Amino acid sequence: MTSDEKGLTRAGAIRALVDLERRRIDRDNRQAEVELRALEFANVQDERQFEYHSRDQDLRAEGERTHFKFVRLTIWALLASILVAAGLMFYMAFLGNEVQRAMAVNVAKSVPIALAGWAIISGLFKLLQVIVRRSP
Repeated sequence: MTSDEKGLTRAGAIRALVDLERRRIDRDNRQAEVELRALEFANVQDERQFEYHSRDQDLRAEGERTHFKFVRLTIWALLASILVAAGLMFYMAFLGNEVQRAMAVNVAKSVPIALAGWAIISGLFKLLQVIVRRSP
């Protein structure tokens, strides 16, 4: 073999090594692109989950605020109706005729009895709930 032939085989070997290195680099680039796309996809999924949980928390907070407003308005309505009923009873007891006074006195006598009955019945229901929860 002459030196020219050796140079050609060396050049061919170098070209083959360069081609092999290019293929390895291309393969690594494709693998890096695939990994990059997988990371981007995972980031998109994470953002979607974050947005979903943020919306869920916002909806729950809004629901709690609405529930609080509803309870507050219900309590105010209950208090207003109690005041109206008490005012009507006082009017009937002090400014009404004999029949109205008698009705107001009878209602005033029966209200504590009704409240006591309600307390007893609600206590029994609470006791029944405790017994049912503790039973296996």
